Amino acid sequence: MNMIYARVSCVLALSALLSGCAFSTDKIDLSYNARGAREKVAGAEGVKVQVTAIDKRAIRDKVGRKINGFGAEHGAIESTTDVVELVRGAIETELSLRGFPKGDSALVTCDVNEFWNRFKTGFWSGDSIASINLTVQVKNREGKVLFSKNVVAEGLEPNIQVAAGHNAQPALEQGLSKAIENLFQEPDFIPSLFKAAGVAQ
Repeated sequence: MNMIYARVSCVLALSALLSGCAFSTDKIDLSYNARGAREKVAGAEGVKVQVTAIDKRAIRDKVGRKINGFGAEHGAIESTTDVVELVRGAIETELSLRGFPKGDSALVTCDVNEFWNRFKTGFWSGDSIASINLTVQVKNREGKVLFSKNVVAEGLEPNIQVAAGHNAQPALEQGLSKAIENLFQEPDFIPSLFKAAGVAQ
């Protein structure tokens, strides 16, 4: 019997830790931080790029939900930052760091399909897992598509004790950083900017 009581006590304790104020709404201030140096792309100064983004998310008013210790969803997690503008600005920042000025000789469009955090419960702790899904295209002024790619990434904040906004934030920011990194690692992405602008690389 003592073993049963001990197990029940552990489950209840974990439930309390993971749930926190499960029914309230958490607001988080998401940001994109470009860490480390970037190499300038040769000839990038001659390619002016315009970046736009469109919200294609199924759920637009929140970026996740808190859960209790048994995995039931409760209060919303909302971003005080405009998620679509955050993604657009992240792409624009990375282009600028590589030497591309703003303009309209090459057009980058980004559909934000998913920007969501979920919590996974465990026996002693849980994980915060963010899913980022973007569709990025590069077009010339005539609207011809020269690059199109679905970019996905996950962010992880492991071993959390509370399934709340402050643990969703680092996972979401990490997921965005990975998605942007994946985009710029695509071998055809940078060359397509030069092609769109009609500039030899």
